[in-house]
Amino acid sequence: MESESLLATDKQGTVTILSFRQAVALDASVIERLEKEFSTLIGTGEHRRLILDFSSLQMISSRSLGVLLNIRKLLDDTGGVMVIAGVDPKLYRVFKITHLDSLFEFHPDVETALTGMNRSDDPGESS
Repeated sequence: MESESLLATDKQGTVTILSFRQAVALDASVIERLEKEFSTLIGTGEHRRLILDFSSLQMISSRSLGVLLNIRKLLDDTGGVMVIAGVDPKLYRVFKITHLDSLFEFHPDVETALTGMNRSDDPGESS
């Protein structure tokens, strides 16, 4: 029996919004499943512009941070981009303490992130 996806996927034009179905990403087996799901999504080539919606996520492990770094590298290598939206201030502290806050782009919510990504589609904007 196949297990349910840990990520909810919503495609908005060229942007894929990924939301976590669980509030905690600490368990090693959950993190491994998440990493496989991310790799599969990115590997198809259809999901190169990602918004990770952290609004339902309450806790994250150091291994989960490693997964985020791997996803970012995968996307960087293929010309993709990932931003993080809706991070709880307590959870954001983890990014700040680990100095990963400078490696990722954060937005207060998905709508703001989507607006920012769509703005970068504007041919008048420089990348």
